[in-house]
Amino acid sequence: MFCYQIIFLKPNCTVRPVIVRPPQDTTALLGGEVSLECGVTGDPPPHVEWRRQDGAKIPINRIRPASNDQTRTSLRLERLVASDAGRYVCEVENSVGSSSTSAQLAILIPVCIHEYFIPPAEFMNVRGFLEQSVFLDCPVHGSPAPLVFWQREGQDRDGAGSTVELLTSDSSGPSARWNVFRNGTLVINRLRREDAGGLWCGAVSEAGGLVARTRLEIVTVSAPPPPVIEVGPANQTLPLGSPASLACSTTEPSSQNLPLRWWKDGAPLALSVRMTQSGETGMLRIEDLQPSDAGIYTCWIGSGDQSAAWTASLTVASQSNSNVAFSRSPSDPMALPGSPSQPRLLHKTDNSLTVGWQSGLRMGASPLLGYTVEIFSSGDPDSNQENSWTWAEPTIPNQRSWRIITRRLKADQLVLTDLQPTTSYAVLVRAENSHGLSLPSPVSPWFTTLPSGGSVGSGGGGGGIQELEEGRQWLSSSLAWLRLEPVRPLNATTVRLSWRCSRSGSEEDQIHQERSSASTLASFRVVTVSQPAVSSSTYTLANLLPSTRYLFFLVPFYRNIDGRPSNSQTLTTLEAAPEGPPRDLIVRQLNSSSCLVKWSEPSYNQRNGIITGYQIYVFMDDSETLLANMTLPPTPTSVIIGNLVAGSSYSIRAAAWTLVGVGPASEP
Repeated sequence: MFCYQIIFLKPNCTVRPVIVRPPQDTTALLGGEVSLECGVTGDPPPHVEWRRQDGAKIPINRIRPASNDQTRTSLRLERLVASDAGRYVCEVENSVGSSSTSAQLAILIPVCIHEYFIPPAEFMNVRGFLEQSVFLDCPVHGSPAPLVFWQREGQDRDGAGSTVELLTSDSSGPSARWNVFRNGTLVINRLRREDAGGLWCGAVSEAGGLVARTRLEIVTVSAPPPPVIEVGPANQTLPLGSPASLACSTTEPSSQNLPLRWWKDGAPLALSVRMTQSGETGMLRIEDLQPSDAGIYTCWIGSGDQSAAWTASLTVASQSNSNVAFSRSPSDPMALPGSPSQPRLLHKTDNSLTVGWQSGLRMGASPLLGYTVEIFSSGDPDSNQENSWTWAEPTIPNQRSWRIITRRLKADQLVLTDLQPTTSYAVLVRAENSHGLSLPSPVSPWFTTLPSGGSVGSGGGGGGIQELEEGRQWLSSSLAWLRLEPVRPLNATTVRLSWRCSRSGSEEDQIHQERSSASTLASFRVVTVSQPAVSSSTYTLANLLPSTRYLFFLVPFYRNIDGRPSNSQTLTTLEAAPEGPPRDLIVRQLNSSSCLVKWSEPSYNQRNGIITGYQIYVFMDDSETLLANMTLPPTPTSVIIGNLVAGSSYSIRAAAWTLVGVGPASEP
């Protein structure tokens, strides 16, 4: 009996490492996480190492191995920072050999606004002067560089044909007076009254969107206000033979060189030995009062429109007259109340301004009687001029002057009514007690009324101010979050937009789209979409141009108040057959049996894609009989046609091809 022993030998077979699943170029958001896969095979199992191509260290404290990945064939980075961007190399090695591959990691940095600029949710008033220019900055940054655009707040929207206008560095606004620089600065030249209103600067990129608001006021001022007389003459009753002092002074630097003169009873006053005028203070001093000195005295400072006047009466009586109550202007300035603070604007509409102020620190020698409010209008005389007066009236009327609106007002704020729209006003306030008037407050900045029909905080559309302001605040908050998903093409002229929203309310969504060619913005097209209250939505956008690069983003809005834009997505629409034939078709006879045919590409806006070839048709001239049908490559754009019959007539047509199909033929 024979026995057999079977021996199995395992061959010693080794395989060099092979990368079967290389890492892909990846884009991730700042602060997020990313995983780079590097699938390998080999025998013995290869060792995998990751490194940065630029030599920078990979942050070990932010690396987390993928699940069930003990060989670290996957690199997972958490809490991404801008410096993580770069090319990552996967190196594999075993005893037989080695291999490597790499992938690029791009970090999207959300759009940010520089620290010195206004917070996105707040309004900042900017003043511009009529017929001059104003520059509005929008200093944003991000990676990739964001698209910056400007929009006027309160534009009408309707589903049929929206009038919303967006301005970028490649577009211009009304009458080309509005222009945006490459850095996002908006310049408006030759300002007009209708330019006033809310503006907002938007910035969008793949990483997100941002909006910053401002309000432009148009100061309708062609010249500064007239000088302000700080201390004017007071009504006095003095005894015969006594001296009299009538004050008239201003400390405005611009008024120091203006002429100062006195009038009496409506005529220039002739100075004499008894009547002298101080060159420094402008005070009129009268010695040894006589009955003829009684009358109406007016102090004039300046000339023409740059002038101010103040009138007071002087009565002279015998000291022995017991029926006369003598009064003299106070000589102690501490007896007067302190001057109020500079007026500030509390609210405004198209025909009213609400201003407020604070009382001075000094009460004076007697209780406060109230406040005197004066205004100066940069426009034509207002209707409220009938209910106002000046310190010089009624003796000397002066149309362009500081006008007193009210006197001895008890409150520390006042609503100025019956004003003109888009008109600038300056305001000052004086306090008064029984000893007299205080020095005036500092003159306010120019306060400009809104355009006709406007009110601060109003947004139109029939909503209340509070409701619309709440809508504005919500749309500016981090809760109003929109995320536009990658755009999906349906055909050459239609795409599908999908987005997610953190809001479950009744706001509408407004889709803005931009056509781009070679990174140059051509125009904005705006489509308004009303959506139900859902957290995610889709919309099919049609009537696009084939083979055209578009940038899409969304802006939520409530009535006519806009919120923060979404991130942007770019897409090149699918190709289509050319819409137009080749241009400049030329046929030149070479001899009795051949000719040269030359042509140019179709017009750029009719190609609908990359031209991949041409079709040349040869017909008998007197029939539709096709003699030749040639398919040619895209270059050269010429061909020689031979084997023609002498004395015969031919017609030649040309058509262009894209990958989708052939376009129309040219005329013969």
